[in-house]
Amino acid sequence: MSFDSLILLAAAPVAAFLVAWLAHRVRVARLAATLVWAPALAAGRAGRWGPWLLGGAALLAGIGAAGPRWGQSETELEGRSLNLAIGVDISRSMLAEDVAPSRLGRAVLEARRLVQDTRGDRLALLAFAGRSYILTPLTLDDGAISLQLDALDPEIASEGGTELAAVLVQGRGLLAAAAEGGAKVLVVFTDGEMHDSVSAAVAAARALRSAGVTLVLMAEGDTLPARIPLRDDRGALLGYKTDAAGLTVRTWRRDETLRAVADAAGGVLVAADAADQEGAVRRVIDGLERSATRERRREDLSPRGWVFALG
Repeated sequence: MSFDSLILLAAAPVAAFLVAWLAHRVRVARLAATLVWAPALAAGRAGRWGPWLLGGAALLAGIGAAGPRWGQSETELEGRSLNLAIGVDISRSMLAEDVAPSRLGRAVLEARRLVQDTRGDRLALLAFAGRSYILTPLTLDDGAISLQLDALDPEIASEGGTELAAVLVQGRGLLAAAAEGGAKVLVVFTDGEMHDSVSAAVAAARALRSAGVTLVLMAEGDTLPARIPLRDDRGALLGYKTDAAGLTVRTWRRDETLRAVADAAGGVLVAADAADQEGAVRRVIDGLERSATRERRREDLSPRGWVFALG
């Protein structure tokens, strides 16, 4: 069992005691007045348990307000949807601040907007640097995607570098395995700076096209070289990333790479300077096919406050 608010849980017995004590004081005062003005009526007045019953009710109400949770519940979600996988580049170059708040920060903001505007579609989230990682498989639970987006950081990648081909291959496999849903779309946020070969990424893009997956590349960053800031846990600037020779690392958006990959996939490249990147993606997917889907969602530690309300 767990509670949403430990503060309310701790306050529940205190509030219950105060309610019982005040009710008792009121009862004593009324009884004293009755003894003075109508002794015959006072002899028949009992209700000594009334204050404690009120206190017990207050205790149950307080526990219910604290948000008790236990057990599991299962719900079935139905709708018409397409399959949309979102890939986010979490390599160090995405920390460059040539766009506000940073390349990665902007990608997360646009991805969050996309998640909000595609509710009802089956969504998945991938992160990639030197490898690609499936953080959330295809699901109708957009809340799970949002939670993972908030946690994106280069530190979660076990390998450095940027392998664009890796996320294209893994995204294709994830979407190809979808047994239901309509069209299949892979949206990738990246600055195009990669450490694998362009030919590998182009080959992976062609495989996406053959599998019927629509690729949308979201360009991030500027074409002018930018430094990669190093910050502490509080966000204070410590310096800038350097290479093995001690020289400051410079990074910039690689439009030629992004265009080559988008063309190979027969996909769409959304410019970094687009006023509404997410809107551009939405316009692409709005015209795609959606089909009936059904998904069972199991929730651990289900809310049980209503049990105490019955008391």
